[in-house]
Amino acid sequence: MSYVMNLSSQEVLIQSFMTDDEYIIFEGLMCLIRSCLALLGIMGNTINVLTFISMGLKDGVTTSFMLLSMSDSSYLVTVIARSAAFAFMVSEILSDYQTWFPVEPYGVYKFSGHSGRIPYILSNLITTLIAVMRCLCVAWPINFKSDFTKKLALVLVTFFTLFALLSYLPVLIFMSMTWQFDHRLNASRPALWLSPEREEVKDVVWTARDALLPFITQVIMITCVVIMNNHLKSSYRFRHRDNKPSLIRRGIFMKPKNWSPKLTGKDLQVLHQVLLITSVYIVCNTPTILINITSLLDRKLSIDLYYRNIYLSVTGCKHLFQTINSSFSVLVYYKYSSRYRHHFILNGNIHLSVQ
Repeated sequence: MSYVMNLSSQEVLIQSFMTDDEYIIFEGLMCLIRSCLALLGIMGNTINVLTFISMGLKDGVTTSFMLLSMSDSSYLVTVIARSAAFAFMVSEILSDYQTWFPVEPYGVYKFSGHSGRIPYILSNLITTLIAVMRCLCVAWPINFKSDFTKKLALVLVTFFTLFALLSYLPVLIFMSMTWQFDHRLNASRPALWLSPEREEVKDVVWTARDALLPFITQVIMITCVVIMNNHLKSSYRFRHRDNKPSLIRRGIFMKPKNWSPKLTGKDLQVLHQVLLITSVYIVCNTPTILINITSLLDRKLSIDLYYRNIYLSVTGCKHLFQTINSSFSVLVYYKYSSRYRHHFILNGNIHLSVQ
């Protein structure tokens, strides 16, 4: 095991900025919160998938929304698995390894966390794709609305899936679960093995993906929101050009009482939907960018004994933000999509009538 928590190690207690006891309590609380949110998120994303199917997967945007919900659910499953593995790991430590499991929980804990990066990266890419689709369909509907088909969405998401897998494969290649003898148990079991070259490979992969990719997608999504806002307002003014101030007697200009430059109706709903998704995306992914940039500036931060538990705790908070990002979408769709809301209620009524 590359990192073993020892509650009785006085050396660690003296040298660490945050003790192992404190880290276990903090991460245990984080795991409990994340697993509860993940369970709710899986339920919400399942509702999303069923609702989008009932809406009919006839266009690229609806298909992308459904695939996003499936990807989010996959990530949330790894969150629950990671929390369960941490609970098993703590139970072994607290029992002084009198109680132990056939497979090392710490290895499962690490693998669940790393495996979860794949669907989370995929969700980030699909979210960006949806923002771009929405933006182009609003800004230039004649040119792009008919181009974003179900087939195109499936092709792009397939490409994104391959990218997410291949971008993380170098990290997974240099770690595995192998049979190892554990002196605390006086027995052998599958345990985590890490290659000495793994840290160097991880630094390269994280630089290109976890630091740069979220930043690039954030810039793209912010640009999409700005373009959508400008074009929706311009389109609104064009449609209401007949309501411009008109001349009356004595050459005085007057505005109609019901005229307003503000967006209303479906235009406002679309803008609010993309704006809220973008805002949550930025807030929840900014910690990832900051942590990875900090790690790149000081590569010893994650392995330095004095700061290691602090680094792991901050990373746990990062995972909490990512869990929130993957769990809230059902509320946004219900609030800002009248079509989604209609099918959501319709499916609920059908389910109740069947019962």
